[in-house]
Amino acid sequence: MSNANFESITLERILGKGILTKAFKKVVGNKGSAGVDNMEPKDFEGYIRENPGLISTSVLNGTYRPKCQRRVRLS
Repeated sequence: MSNANFESITLERILGKGILTKAFKKVVGNKGSAGVDNMEPKDFEGYIRENPGLISTSVLNGTYRPKCQRRVRLS
């Protein structure tokens, strides 16, 4: 397979509205749970509607600071 078949992966492409919308719909469709910030998907949808582009913009300009990750211990 040639590299010509693949487009370059950039933050701009990853953070594009279509990709984030598709990812969000997949989380909702899978009955996803709250993230590390304890925000449920239904609450996140409202947040995104009130603050469109805020997360993408903060990632692109380097000001986004993710919360700590939750650890899952396998027994």
